Formats: sequence, C-alpha cells, structure tokens
Amino acid sequence: MTEREAVENLAHAIGYGRVMQICMELWRADLARIGCEGAELTLGPCAAMMVPCRHPVTDANGHCKVCCGVGRVTKWVAENVK
Repeated sequence: MTEREAVENLAHAIGYGRVMQICMELWRADLARIGCEGAELTLGPCAAMMVPCRHPVTDANGHCKVCCGVGRVTKWVAENVK
C-alpha cells in the first residue's frame, strides 16, 4: 500500500477534516517539544464558506495583512475588516 492509499483509507474511515485536524494537533505538539511553537500548518474554514479577499496588497510578495496571500477570507472578515 502506498502512503497516498494509506491516507485515503484513513480519511474515508474517520473523515478528511478529522485527519487534517489530528495532523495539525500532532505537528503542534512535536514543534512545542523542540521550542518551535506556532510553526505548524493550520486549517481554516472550507472553501465553500470563503469569499475572495478584496483587501489591498500590503507587501512585495502580493500578500495582504488580512488573508496572508491566500486570497480568500470568511464573509464576515470581508465585510468587517478594513
């Protein structure tokens, strides 16, 4: 079985979101043990709950302070953060 197949099987068994949530929690704990808190990948709302970020670009890499370059934010953020 390939790594991809193993992850797919697990995701089908417990849910893709739960797999990602557990991985994030494990990564955070591993990083905390070596003093690198906050370096783990984090997850946010699913794409269906997001809207395009229309905030201005604020750095040379094309990122804004609101979406950090992801290009999408929640509707509430789009409407309430200036």
